[in-house]
Amino acid sequence: MIDNGRRTLWALLVMLAVQGVLREESRLRGQVPDSAASVRGWVLEHETGVPLEGATVSLASGPDSLPRVGTRISGPGGTFLFPVVPPGLYRLSATLLGYGDLRDTLRVESASELELTLPLSVSGVALEPIVVVVRRRPIGPLAGFERRRRRLRGTFITREDIEASNPYEFTDLLRTVPGARLVPTSTFGNRVLFRGGCTPDLWVDGTHVSTTVDIDSFLRPEDLEAVEIYRGPELPGEFGSNLCGAIVVWTRRGEPALEGTEGRSLRRQLIFAASFVLLGFFMAR
Repeated sequence: MIDNGRRTLWALLVMLAVQGVLREESRLRGQVPDSAASVRGWVLEHETGVPLEGATVSLASGPDSLPRVGTRISGPGGTFLFPVVPPGLYRLSATLLGYGDLRDTLRVESASELELTLPLSVSGVALEPIVVVVRRRPIGPLAGFERRRRRLRGTFITREDIEASNPYEFTDLLRTVPGARLVPTSTFGNRVLFRGGCTPDLWVDGTHVSTTVDIDSFLRPEDLEAVEIYRGPELPGEFGSNLCGAIVVWTRRGEPALEGTEGRSLRRQLIFAASFVLLGFFMAR
């Protein structure tokens, strides 16, 4: 009796398990009708045929074009798969950054297996314009000019300042410098003096010139790149130790200055001016 009861119980359990499997199979069959189709394919670059990974492929239906079947992302081989697609008319789209969008209409027939090749063409991506700002980087002696100018000791005149003021003579640049004054002479034109009546040194392209008499005869505004003016304790040690100060001029004749044909021409002008000073000195005696 006991064995018969056990056999009856096992038979009942098996029957219930089979019924459960049949019900689940029926449920799945209801979700995936026999008329459903599948859609698979590849996303390729149109120009080269190279598979494109990461493209977004969508199947949508309805007037609002919302995805009703779903969206897939293409894999490493450019592949995608919609395993269950009910029959109908769909809007197909494929997009990938850097490529033109592909949009088309796809009709899916009952119980079919569709294979698609979706070519995407390379398209230019509109970017904001690139603005390149090139700042002039001083080299050679002018690098020292910029370094000293950052110390804010002295008066500094750049090429831009010269062009903006448009001076007729070199000494026109000195008329607004505090403590500087121009003294006309009977023989040699203007002489530059600083406060107290002292005479500053003159340096041209790193070369010490002992005179500032008739400075306009050999320094023209159109030839200048930069000017430094130091009064008394402002003077850097690299420009001597004149307690009065110095005028330091950088020309546009090249680096180093006073070299080559134009440099020799300027040197001759400086020697010529110095000889006049010496001549005047001896005549005065």
